[in-house]
Amino acid sequence: MSGIIFAIGETFRSFTRRWFLSVLTIISVSVGLFIFGVFLFLTLNFQVWFERLGQRIDLEVYLSRELPPDSLKLLENWIASLGDIKSIEYISKDEAKARFASLFGEEVFEGLDFNPLPPSIRILFKSGVLEPEKLEPFVKKLLATPFVKDVAIETKIARKLHRLLKLFWICVVVGGIVLFAGIFLIIVNTIKLAIFSRRESIEVMSLIGATKPFIRRPFIFEGILQGLIAGAVSSLLVHLLALGTNRLIPDIVQEFRLLSIGIVLLGGVLGGIGAGFAIKKFLNA
Repeated sequence: MSGIIFAIGETFRSFTRRWFLSVLTIISVSVGLFIFGVFLFLTLNFQVWFERLGQRIDLEVYLSRELPPDSLKLLENWIASLGDIKSIEYISKDEAKARFASLFGEEVFEGLDFNPLPPSIRILFKSGVLEPEKLEPFVKKLLATPFVKDVAIETKIARKLHRLLKLFWICVVVGGIVLFAGIFLIIVNTIKLAIFSRRESIEVMSLIGATKPFIRRPFIFEGILQGLIAGAVSSLLVHLLALGTNRLIPDIVQEFRLLSIGIVLLGGVLGGIGAGFAIKKFLNA
């Protein structure tokens, strides 16, 4: 317990005595975390953009005839029970005719003494377009239902969007790993340079019999403290960037409290681990 108290005290003493090196370390770590934070922020917004784009692709269920209210309600409830449904909208024959006329003009119905358009149910999904392997069974279930005449959906667009989404997540994972590894190396090397200026103190402590954990502990605590401060700085910068971007792109995602907290905690974790790796070289020398 006394060793931990000493390590905490030494952390703050070193932080104030070597404030210039501490500030340089915090700036370097902040830059790396800011880059990673921007990467996560862009990933979050692209994910939301894909979901919104997918939700614009609807599925139209054409009915063979007008249904009584009770039968229509049963059909809508059954469709809703299939899952992942955001909204279900019934479009009557008259409403379908009015919408068609508003798009193409009333003259398209000239010479017709009846309404050729069928009633339909428009379905939107919660998570955008369903995956192709889930979409086909969903359509088959609808076609096997009484009163359902046909089902229309932009299948090609749905497939392309799904492939694009998979490619996006592959790029995110690969890019995230590479970026994370690069930032971690920057943090380790930055802390290593800061520790290098204190190598004589490490040698003296080793000579008088101090154990490796006793020597290592203050450096790890200092790395955690610097990482937390750097995380807070980079999180603030990402937030300011988001506010500035929102003026140009109003639909940008603003709610990222978890992202901000994650960046701060990540800074502390990387600072501690980075310090552990950096001090290891001097202890083994």
